[in-house]
Amino acid sequence: MTMLEYERKFKELMIFVPYLIDTEEHKAKRFVRGLRAEIRRAIEIPELPTYGVVLRKGQRSLS
Repeated sequence: MTMLEYERKFKELMIFVPYLIDTEEHKAKRFVRGLRAEIRRAIEIPELPTYGVVLRKGQRSLS
């Protein structure tokens, strides 16, 4: 699955589990967990920032 496909699927599914993504940090962590290993390794940092930052880092790692 491409990053764009994953992002779309993530957005579709997160409406069903709002209690798991109740903060930007939780949303970022959940998003990172589902990324392909090579993308996850490129963006993981000790303290995950917001979902938007994770998304941008993931997209840059594919460039």
